Amino acid sequence: MLKTFVFALRVVLPAALLSVAGGAANATVVTLGEQDFADGTTVTLSDYNRAQSGESAPAGGRFRGRDVGPTNGNFDESWVFNFAPETPTMASLTMGLYDHDCDGPACTVVEAFLIDGNDFTAALTAALRTTGTFVNQAYDVVTIDLSSIVGDFADGVLEMSLRMRGGGVGNLPWNGIGIDFARLTTDVTQLSEPETLALFGLGLAGLGLGMRRGRRQLVSAPDAGR
Repeated sequence: MLKTFVFALRVVLPAALLSVAGGAANATVVTLGEQDFADGTTVTLSDYNRAQSGESAPAGGRFRGRDVGPTNGNFDESWVFNFAPETPTMASLTMGLYDHDCDGPACTVVEAFLIDGNDFTAALTAALRTTGTFVNQAYDVVTIDLSSIVGDFADGVLEMSLRMRGGGVGNLPWNGIGIDFARLTTDVTQLSEPETLALFGLGLAGLGLGMRRGRRQLVSAPDAGR
């Protein structure tokens, strides 16, 4: 039996490692809504809302909250991504944000951005600070790396919540925005079905060969009393 295990380690394990290393990288893309405007442009509120008709973007894609008003008008919405359970090697989130009011490389208009309870406030803030479109009614596409939480993809659900705050462009008291679209992208290295079956067959063949060698040695061995 020992030689059987040694054979399995020498033949089957290296084959498995080679097969995994050569596995195909499959990209999974889940998009809520559609990108309706070019990155780095300015859009009127009426044009923005008109483009959201019938789309499945977070919060319906519509502009939520208000920049001025007697009551708190900050954007404060949640949404969910549903997808096939997986454990990706890399992941990212791309969003089209309208009228975010980031007013420069030191803006602090994102109050809280959580993904499955993980705090990505600083990551979204950093992405907005690099857009360079620091004007009212700006439309920018930003991407955030989610590779630090790939373990959260195992259940096929990601819950996201975003809350904005005022003090950006025009130093207005509140901050309403629109999420034109949100796109979740993952890369997963997987064994194809033929590779998996071949690896399984190789393991069985190795086990059978090892057992046959063991039986031959037992038959040919001299009796202990001779």
